[in-house]
Amino acid sequence: RDLLLAAVVLLAANLVLAGLGAWWWGMVGASLGTLLANLIAWVFVLGRLADAFGSDVQHSFAWMPWALCVATSAAAVAIATVAARLTTSSPISALTVEMLVFVPLVLVGHRWTRQFVPPPPAEAAAQVLAVQGALR
Repeated sequence: RDLLLAAVVLLAANLVLAGLGAWWWGMVGASLGTLLANLIAWVFVLGRLADAFGSDVQHSFAWMPWALCVATSAAAVAIATVAARLTTSSPISALTVEMLVFVPLVLVGHRWTRQFVPPPPAEAAAQVLAVQGALR
C-alpha cells in the first residue's frame, strides 16, 4: 500500500512540476521539475521508513555516506570538466578525457571516504532483520 502511495506521489509531482517546468523553461525546466518531484517522493518514502523503524527521518537514512558520495562525485565532475576543457576542444576527445579522469577519481574517492563512515550500530542490524522477517 505504501509503495503504491509513493508511486502516486512521484507520478503526481512529476506531472505537475515537470509539466510546468517544461511549459515555462523547456527541457531544462522539465529536468528540474523531475528532480524536484523525485526529491519530494524521496522525502515521502523516508518519512514512511522512519515510521516503520520508529525513528525520525534523520536516523532513517545513512546521510553521512550519501553526502560523502555526492561530494566526491561532484568534485570528480568538476575536475574532469576542467581537465577536458584545458586539454581538447573536440567533443569525442573531451568525453574521453572526462571519463579517463572522472572514473578513477570516483573509485579512489569513494574508497577513501569509507574511512569516515562509522559502522552501523547493532540495533540497526536487528531492526533490518526484524523488518525482513515481517515481510516474509
